[in-house]
Amino acid sequence: MLLALRVKDFAIIDEITLDFHDGLNVITGETGAGKSLLVDALAFLLGERASTDIIRTGSNRSLVEAMFAMNEEAERLLDEWEIPKEKDGTLLVSRELNKNGRSKCRVNGELVTVGMLERLLSNILEIHGQHEHQKILHKDFQLEVFDLLGGDSLIKQKEKVKELFSRLKGLYSEREEIYAKEKERQQRIDLLSFQIEEIEKANLRMGEEEELLEQRQKLQNFEKIRYGIEDAIKYLYENNEGYSAFELIGEGLNSIKALSSIDENISRILELLENAKLYLSEAVDNLMRYKDNLEIDPNALEYIEERLYRISQLKRKYGKNIEEILDYKEKAKEELNTLSNMEAHLENIEKEIKELEEKLLYESEVLSQMRKEVVDNFVRKVENELKDLGMEHARFSVDFQEPTGGFIFIDGVKVGEKGREVIEFMLLSNPGESFKPLRHIASGGELSRIMLALKTILNEVDNTPVLVFDEIDTGIGGETAYLLAQKLWNISKKRQIFCVTHLPQIAAWADYHFHVEKKIINDQTRIRVSLLEDKIRVMEISRMLGGSIVSEVSQQHAKELLIKASELKSRENLREIGGGM
Repeated sequence: MLLALRVKDFAIIDEITLDFHDGLNVITGETGAGKSLLVDALAFLLGERASTDIIRTGSNRSLVEAMFAMNEEAERLLDEWEIPKEKDGTLLVSRELNKNGRSKCRVNGELVTVGMLERLLSNILEIHGQHEHQKILHKDFQLEVFDLLGGDSLIKQKEKVKELFSRLKGLYSEREEIYAKEKERQQRIDLLSFQIEEIEKANLRMGEEEELLEQRQKLQNFEKIRYGIEDAIKYLYENNEGYSAFELIGEGLNSIKALSSIDENISRILELLENAKLYLSEAVDNLMRYKDNLEIDPNALEYIEERLYRISQLKRKYGKNIEEILDYKEKAKEELNTLSNMEAHLENIEKEIKELEEKLLYESEVLSQMRKEVVDNFVRKVENELKDLGMEHARFSVDFQEPTGGFIFIDGVKVGEKGREVIEFMLLSNPGESFKPLRHIASGGELSRIMLALKTILNEVDNTPVLVFDEIDTGIGGETAYLLAQKLWNISKKRQIFCVTHLPQIAAWADYHFHVEKKIINDQTRIRVSLLEDKIRVMEISRMLGGSIVSEVSQQHAKELLIKASELKSRENLREIGGGM
């Protein structure tokens, strides 16, 4: 519900702050007093386009702020937009328009776009009259509400159709993607086949590159190694001048042997020298054998260079080392297998598409039949409501139309995610005229009455918590005015209703009666809004009955209207209590 409204520097409103309550809120005042400015302010808050002309003369901006009670959809949107929620469950929204034409919108203090604000409030507030914010005039919403009247079975059938449609659209997209990429697929298959063959022909081994590098180093230094070994053998063992290490150690060993019999400590040194000669002899033997086995294949270095070059080429294409190259090959094989099996996958998709198309055709036909069964009862209820509201010649119908967008063709039948049809509410206002869509109805009062009739019927399924009716009483009087007032009040038992009216019968049924008046203060026009009670309320209803003249007769009539409304309200409440018992 709307808890509070603040309007500042809007048209001729300097500043108004109002607190509201649930039930039926009626706004009255003399013609031209500015009653509809409050509705205009709410429409501005809902996102309606506005020029800088609405900014009060002498001010730099217009501001409209409102506080609502949070509902589930609003909570969901705030979570989606990551906007903090108030602990007390309220929702504070505002919109301002500056002289430069720029608009700023806020939700709980956070800046949002006009579109976001409109989306948020469209689930909370509806205005019926000359304003554009009437969800029920849109085909999608009409279908949504109409389906709700069909009950749970229709809603479940609708969800079934939507789920089948979504799956089918997904398969269509997958199939189109496969066909669109067929040339790319073939090119990819050729490339992967070539790459796999190239890597497999190389017959790579883990650690092979390191082994080749080591072998190349040996071959490139063959002569250096051979000559070095020969020099080592010569110095260690084969020095022709008798100065090899082996011979010198032998001479030293003989000298030590002669001394060991004299000094026991020298005998330990003798053992070390004997071991040294033994190790030296073994080392020389190993060097000689290594030298004898040292051979060079004249083609080996060329083979190694070619092999290393091939590996380097593969590394440039497929990875930094042999491990990465081989890993690339395995992944390429997996992708090639997937691409090669795409034809079989496509066959499966075509089969599934055929099955889903047949199922969607059947289920959408079931949905259409369920909808047609709802029509007659719905039309009859609307026409009865319109008669009560003074439109006894009006005729109502529901026009079933083919989807015009977002549909698919199946055997010549258009099917959308909501079924085979969209609907549009149609009205024939007077005999001799033709049926026209509700959105083409020009009269704000007439349109408001139709909306009220629909809201009365849809009261159980349409959960918009705040409804505003502007100029709903145009062309209405007498007994119809009483019926209209009662219908408004009945709806207000489950919703918060605001009604701008000239009818005293409606004003008498108000739970809260607000009066708007225009005053001249310091040569400037000001709007004042006050909540009427008791005697002052009687005076206002008396004025509405007798024009500008308030007489004892009109005051007595006003009191009678209030008493009658109060009695009828009590009866309605007692009837509900009795029914509940």
